Amino acid sequence: MRKEALLGISTTNREWYNNIKGNNANRINYFTNGWEPKNLEEGSVLHLGEKKKIYASGEYIETVKDTIENVFNKDEQIWMGNGLESDSSDEREFLKMLSKVMGQNLTLNSLVTCIVIDNVTYHNKPVASPKIINNAITYI
Repeated sequence: MRKEALLGISTTNREWYNNIKGNNANRINYFTNGWEPKNLEEGSVLHLGEKKKIYASGEYIETVKDTIENVFNKDEQIWMGNGLESDSSDEREFLKMLSKVMGQNLTLNSLVTCIVIDNVTYHNKPVASPKIINNAITYI
């Protein structure tokens, strides 16, 4: 089982990352286009980064496959953990953000894969770690 892995921040999900960081979100949702991590167990350390830099780290909780509407409305997952800008955001704004990240026209009934990460800490300066970067598991 993997104990540590890297999730990529790319140009398509930069706005999502800036929003969760700006809100100092402790529990976040990392969305993929159906891909899900293998060989991770609850509590494994996940890093968010790009180009040999790590910007944030947290603990893997679970992978959820559900509709966009259900993920948005799930009780313990609040707006800022989904990467939205404010608590006045609604599911339509969420749908628009995910459609942009995925590069697809999605609906509220579209299935998404969501990696739930808890106890997220944001590093003041990017941390370089070739060992972790070499274990990158996705870039979306």
